[in-house]
Amino acid sequence: MSSKQIRFTVLFLSALFITTPFISVHFSTGNVEPIAYLVLKTNGGGVFPDYGLYIAEHLREIGIEVVVKIEEWIEYIYPFRPIAYDLAIKELDFKNGVFDPYPYFSKDISPNYYGLSDEMPYGNQSEIMLKEGTLITDIEERKNHYNAWQNLFMDKIVPFIPLFSIPEYIATWFNLIGFNSSWSIVDNLPYIYQNVRHPSQDDLKELIIADKNWRDLNPLQIDDESRDFVTSLLFEPLLQISPEGKPIKTGLIYDWDIINESYYKFYIREGIYWNPSYNCTIRNADSDPLSTNSSDLMVGLQGAFSDGYNHQLTAKDMVFTLLAYATSHVSEFAENYFWLKDIQIDNSDNFSFYITIDGNEKTTEFEPYAPFWNKLNIPCLPEFFLNSTSLSITNTSGNIPVSGLFDGIEDTIEWKDFNKSSFGCGKYLLDYYVKNYFTVLRANSNWYEIGAIDGMYHDLSIETIKIKVLMDTAPIISEFLAGRLDIVKIKYENSFFNNLEKDPLLRCHKLVSNSFSMLIFNLRRPFVGGTDNFVFLDSEGKENYTRGVAVRKAICYAIDREEINQALHGGNLIVSDHPIPEIHSNYYNPDIVKYSHDIDKALDWLYPGYDLYPPHPPIPNLLETLLILGGGIILIGAIPTFFITKGLLEYRRSKKKPSETSTNNTDSVKDM
Repeated sequence: MSSKQIRFTVLFLSALFITTPFISVHFSTGNVEPIAYLVLKTNGGGVFPDYGLYIAEHLREIGIEVVVKIEEWIEYIYPFRPIAYDLAIKELDFKNGVFDPYPYFSKDISPNYYGLSDEMPYGNQSEIMLKEGTLITDIEERKNHYNAWQNLFMDKIVPFIPLFSIPEYIATWFNLIGFNSSWSIVDNLPYIYQNVRHPSQDDLKELIIADKNWRDLNPLQIDDESRDFVTSLLFEPLLQISPEGKPIKTGLIYDWDIINESYYKFYIREGIYWNPSYNCTIRNADSDPLSTNSSDLMVGLQGAFSDGYNHQLTAKDMVFTLLAYATSHVSEFAENYFWLKDIQIDNSDNFSFYITIDGNEKTTEFEPYAPFWNKLNIPCLPEFFLNSTSLSITNTSGNIPVSGLFDGIEDTIEWKDFNKSSFGCGKYLLDYYVKNYFTVLRANSNWYEIGAIDGMYHDLSIETIKIKVLMDTAPIISEFLAGRLDIVKIKYENSFFNNLEKDPLLRCHKLVSNSFSMLIFNLRRPFVGGTDNFVFLDSEGKENYTRGVAVRKAICYAIDREEINQALHGGNLIVSDHPIPEIHSNYYNPDIVKYSHDIDKALDWLYPGYDLYPPHPPIPNLLETLLILGGGIILIGAIPTFFITKGLLEYRRSKKKPSETSTNNTDSVKDM
């Protein structure tokens, strides 16, 4: 065979070798339609849309096409429309305190992101276990109980797959001394000070922070993170909670007696006075310094005002606070206080009170309610200002009759004034604010000066706190790096933390995460849920699982969270396997089912539920398609070229003269 023949033969065989695998896998089946088309919704900004695109690519490997749609958060979060999505990406934040998953995973939560129901298999069992957990006060028993619940929830129901633990950081300048990252910014205020000026800083006694707009300052209204920060400066909680979720004795309540698991007596610190009831709506940067001599004072429903010295905090304020939180027409949180069955001031002591607890109304005996400590970590409200003298009776969620909180009280001028010019007995006083720009607070010279971290006496070195309104991460980072912010709390951002590491003037404090991101399944929808939640599999070893769960497990196994982490976060986030954030890691179940990326397991769960044997082929991606087309073109061109060339060579050979052949033979002999 001549060298030309060899070259063309090699070309032909190479083309055949390159294209054969793609032809056998894809050309024979590439026209099969996907088995499902799903809609994934998330809010814009940040990395959640990018998560969605990666998830769509991963699910294409098992024959599921996903369309990623982005909505503004107010549309996306509230109301969370049950028919508008199959999948959704969301961040779940847990409150500090005693671990209690019920408010996050009960069928009664609103909005019910997942479509949980006690009618679907295992749904009622999960609901019962969540409620039973609130009745268990022994720590080890609680851990064992919630370990069993986690297994059930993430193996037999699978309403979501956790994605990543979301780290938060406090970034400060080098001159902020005494900061303890285990505690909140507010708890740190009695301990921190600034010793020298950082770039662009004017006042060492002022702390400039960034946050979003707050809507109002009434703690009884719906959660608003920006509002919560301001009110935590203005008010003191009834009871303080440590970062480990334990009640501590450094706050307004300084001690308690456990008479039994349903009956407690609490003792209140004496000598604490309500701050002046300043009307801050008429103040601005040019106003005189806050003073009862020159500033207007608001008057409450009982005709009383506070000048900072005329109203001492007593048990009456604490009782009023708890009753107000438990009353539905004034509180967004009333249902959280169903367990509060009675509350009484000690007849012989204005600085102590009793509460009666019943965590289970279905039994005749009073039952304990383990998370009730969390419900005492709320701002203490001024009874003399917000309560009325009305004899009208209303009832709390625990059926305690209440007088004074008449229906419509929240619409009175006094309550509306309080919404915008709140005052408490906290570390700071509201001075003035400019909506959409900033809020300014001044240190309370009459604060009781006991720090939560060590229980020792401390004064406030930071005399002024200025909160700038900045809505997005990018301007917050820009303002901080320019020296126009002193401290920022921010979620992980690669570029920002690269700057922190390089700049010797900056400091970074990692917080224990109280949140994680997750991919939610809408259990109301077909394919991922719907009626398939009630159809059990008949495959060996899977008889205890439904078709809906099988699909959800398949999706979980198909998603490569490690790839997303490497691509978008440089591998710096922690892949989460538990329905619990890092802050409650002591409740992690070490044996929980883990959905590590495994296409074989994904297909193993997907096919039995949908009779897809032989396995439905993956849809070819763009690179594979190009290789297929390219290989096909080479093959198509190589075949005729091979035969044409072969014919030409044979034709040339047949036209050679005998003398040429003889000469060639002679040459061959000579060569030998």
